[in-house]
Amino acid sequence: MKRILSFIILVIIISSTSGCSDYLDIKPRGTDVPHKLSHYEGLLYGGDISVLFIYHYGTFEHTIDAAGFSSLYIYERYNAAKAFQWQADIFRSDDQCSEWNDICSRFYTYNVVVNEVMDADDGTESQKMAVRAEARFMRAWFTYMMAQFFGKPYDPATAATDPCVPIITESSTVGTDFSRRTVKEVYEYIITEMTESLPYLPNRPAHIKRIFNGAGNAMLGKVHWMMGSYDLALPYLEAAKSILNSDNNKGFINFGEIIDKESGDIYDYPNTNVSPEAVYSIMGMPNLWTAFGAMYFGSPLRTLRPDVIHTYFNSSDYRLAMFSGVETWMTAYADFDPQVRYYTNMTVMTSDEGITLPDVYLMYAECLAREGELGNAKQVLYELRSNRMPAEEANVPSSVSTKDDLIKFAVAERIREQFGTGITWYDMRRLWDDPLFQDLKQYYTRTDGTDSFTLTKERLTMKIPPSVMIWNPDYVQND
Repeated sequence: MKRILSFIILVIIISSTSGCSDYLDIKPRGTDVPHKLSHYEGLLYGGDISVLFIYHYGTFEHTIDAAGFSSLYIYERYNAAKAFQWQADIFRSDDQCSEWNDICSRFYTYNVVVNEVMDADDGTESQKMAVRAEARFMRAWFTYMMAQFFGKPYDPATAATDPCVPIITESSTVGTDFSRRTVKEVYEYIITEMTESLPYLPNRPAHIKRIFNGAGNAMLGKVHWMMGSYDLALPYLEAAKSILNSDNNKGFINFGEIIDKESGDIYDYPNTNVSPEAVYSIMGMPNLWTAFGAMYFGSPLRTLRPDVIHTYFNSSDYRLAMFSGVETWMTAYADFDPQVRYYTNMTVMTSDEGITLPDVYLMYAECLAREGELGNAKQVLYELRSNRMPAEEANVPSSVSTKDDLIKFAVAERIREQFGTGITWYDMRRLWDDPLFQDLKQYYTRTDGTDSFTLTKERLTMKIPPSVMIWNPDYVQND
């Protein structure tokens, strides 16, 4: 097993220096070739993937002053500064892009499992099918993630012609097509892979980095939800909620029980190794206390915008304690200090790369609202909100009386839950053309302390880095 994992690490290292068609040439030989079912299962764990960079600087919650931007530019990364300004060209010719390379590096591994596990020396047919189904799901999920950076937001009117990302189903470059496929082709591939694999997924998770039927239903629902196919997403999210509710290892953290109401200090809670709100994560062991300064690369430079935080929060929302103040680490809650920097609820942060319980509930509530099931949507929102604020304030306000009001309230709850994490990037893409959410664009102009920058629709899609274009000269660059 150590030899196999060492090989995978080697593949990942090689992949960080090239485009897709370069690093897939390497294949293990001799004793390094997996041949037992346990070998193929081990490959599913893989390594942590760092796709946590660009969109964290692109969401609308953040602001910065001139001194902070200068320091960001000098001491952190050129790419971060350009992403914060919503610039078109954020990568230099020698920059590596984790959003492309780290994702592509996993395709080799998943393709080995998908294409070879049925020939494993041991294991039953059903056991092999379950492992293969997981690998197909993970391969499709990483393709979905890649599409969120380098493909345009899904639009049924243009999806058949909008360029997206390659579909990679082989662990060899021989006879393999690495051309960019259309948005329509990519989403059809993802949905087919997940739909066909879902019946074979195990009933319970083997590990936080392994997919089971609860996570699988949520992931397939999320793909439909991201496409704006809320009616198609609804049954999968309903199934996911039901499965996760029946799993005694999953449940909400009641923030009211872990936060000191006067000081804003956060108490410890049982099972700090893995948060009960985490359903699936590619980041390993998500928990409430994971030091997520790493997500911001240790930056004390950006702050969360006061106009946005006051729009979405009231002073009794326990989630405010997850923000840290300018001068001290955990002081925001007591004074409702808008000058805040970090958000440390890892259970929410992992939802951009995986699935969490709040993620499932909030997608489900929005789909219910969009389908006119207002009472059920309000109940689902209450179940989440009662763990985030005093119970007497957790009901959806009476002023939220129409279908459109409730849809907007469900999305506002998503913003509150993922505030400051960068995950709102996905909602910004999804809701750009939604007539109910044009008011969000008032926040899509910001300053670096000197100049102002306004997000355009084109910048919802990243340009392919030059280091990738070198290896794929036939690619048509994004606008």
